[in-house]
Amino acid sequence: ADFCQDFDKSQNVEWLLTNGLGGYASSTVSGANTRAYHGLLAASLKPPIRRYLILSSLEESVAIEDRLHPVSTHVYQGPFVKDGYHSLAGFSMDPFPTWTFECEDVVLERTVFMPYGENAVLIFYRLLQSAGPFRLIVKPLAGFRPIHSLGSENGRLNRDLDTKRGHVTFTPYPELPPLYFAHDAAILDKSGYWYNHFEYPAERERGLNSEEDLYNPFTLIYSMSGKATAFLYASFRPVENVQPEKLFKQELERRSELVPAHFKEENPNLRALLLAADQFIVRKKDEFKGIIAGYPWFNEWGRDTMIAFHGLTLTTGRYDIAKEVLLSAAGSIEQGMLPAFVNETDGSPYYLSADASLWFIHACFKYLEYTEDYRTIERYLFPKIIQIIKSYQKGNPPYLFLDRDSLVEAGTPAIAMTWMDASLGGEAVTARQGKAVEVNALWYNALSIAAFFADYFKAEKERGVFAHLAHDAYVNFNKLFWQEDLGYLADVVRKDERDTSFRPNQLLAMSLPFHILEENDVKWKSILERAERELVTPCGLRSLSNHDKDYRGIYAGDQKHRDMAYHEGSVWPWFWGFYVAAYLKVYGLSKTVKTKLRSSLDDFLKHHLREACLGSVSELFDGDPPHSPRGCFAQAWSVGEILRAYEELGVHLFEHDEKARHFALR
Repeated sequence: ADFCQDFDKSQNVEWLLTNGLGGYASSTVSGANTRAYHGLLAASLKPPIRRYLILSSLEESVAIEDRLHPVSTHVYQGPFVKDGYHSLAGFSMDPFPTWTFECEDVVLERTVFMPYGENAVLIFYRLLQSAGPFRLIVKPLAGFRPIHSLGSENGRLNRDLDTKRGHVTFTPYPELPPLYFAHDAAILDKSGYWYNHFEYPAERERGLNSEEDLYNPFTLIYSMSGKATAFLYASFRPVENVQPEKLFKQELERRSELVPAHFKEENPNLRALLLAADQFIVRKKDEFKGIIAGYPWFNEWGRDTMIAFHGLTLTTGRYDIAKEVLLSAAGSIEQGMLPAFVNETDGSPYYLSADASLWFIHACFKYLEYTEDYRTIERYLFPKIIQIIKSYQKGNPPYLFLDRDSLVEAGTPAIAMTWMDASLGGEAVTARQGKAVEVNALWYNALSIAAFFADYFKAEKERGVFAHLAHDAYVNFNKLFWQEDLGYLADVVRKDERDTSFRPNQLLAMSLPFHILEENDVKWKSILERAERELVTPCGLRSLSNHDKDYRGIYAGDQKHRDMAYHEGSVWPWFWGFYVAAYLKVYGLSKTVKTKLRSSLDDFLKHHLREACLGSVSELFDGDPPHSPRGCFAQAWSVGEILRAYEELGVHLFEHDEKARHFALR
């Protein structure tokens, strides 16, 4: 990074490591934690939930004779910045977050690394240059609090340490597991101190609590005379023999399997996206895999999982993981409903989603397209699909029911059940109760998929029911939703009322495998041309036309102001996949079309992968230029749908057909 000593810039560019359990390490290029969620070890106590910010950061200094040079950076209330970034000469993410510090004639490199599958973090120091001896002083700053909370100085914390040569065990609270440290420092000072009034500017800007106290349980002093490396390892498991180079090698070997050789040099942005895709895939307590919706604050969301599913698992050739994700989701379906999300604390499900279950059926079909794994579909997934369809037929008034026209009606003024689910004061911000366009596009798609499976598995009774429902839904949808005078689809239909807000939701009526909007070039082109004028931006699609009276172009401020803009104009990258798919259905994959759409994606990645969370894609962007990134700094469906968009444009990341044949025969 060429902006290391520009604090205004370096404090806003973030990095992320994940451990495959829902845990992560994340901070900024400057080294300062600017979010409550930043930390060196955010561990999942019940993968992938119950995440705690265990090790927040380090206070680090280089001592040359009697001169002390801070190399860590912290923001304190005021705000006052402890400015170790002045010693920061370089930063790189290749292959792991690495900082280079220059203090007089000392050049020191620090790398942060998370072992895959472990709630652990390694901080590794390498001496690059020195004219004489010096000391490295490291003070861990511990949080031991839920990731959504902030800590303060308290008398409950147990300051006692269990120490032996090269090891420290710290158990500050009886309800949390101990943290085991391993190190190769020359001196351990067991004095403990509270550091007060840390400030997190990103939280302050969001109108949230932004001040925290952190505890320093001990100090490590490394004598770097004749010593080329030093390390500190923190883990929930005691480790006797830490071998940093071996850990690095194991992770590099694991990552090498995620990226085809031809992407390593030819297209570094796609290589980065493939690695980013892996960060969202997590092991769950049932040993199946799941998908985290976004870092740092989202957990598992049913809708997000199923939308991201295609790009994260199928386009990347990870069919075994795709199968596990679907089986895990199937196991969570109750009375035909896939949970909208699970509670971070206890894992309890929340079911009021109009479309999560329909996205599940869509994901099952895409899985079959890639794998031909009919056995898994028939044995485990098709019974759940039947259950889902029957559940929608039966309904769950007043939240969801099937109208006499075979179209799905869902939501109440207080409960938003579509993906546009922000609410304020008990009211949905984006009032979409009724028959939402994308929910019914997904419903018809799900019915058609269910009928296809029923036909293949000789379930004649079910096939007849599903086909009849699909036919009625198709006919009535095209009667109700098409607005001839406007040249596009209504967003929501309520009895005799039409919400004609122009939103990207209607693209699903064109781009799903079984599209509900009748094939008509005039209609399809009319929608796409208007979308290109009013929705498409360099970062994705606006959630509402910028010509609408309710449009809000900036997503910033406190919770209220952000929620008001969340789905009222903010740009969402996850719509890239459905926009590209719809565009190709109308205009075909000509060289001109491919160049146009591919250039848009390439330009976006070239810029964005270096501006927010390095190597990943943000949740959303401002609707107004310059389209600043907002929300979660790494979002699963943003990454997944951009990968899928590339594949739609003929960029095949893996040889799918060959893998599918072998997989189907197992």
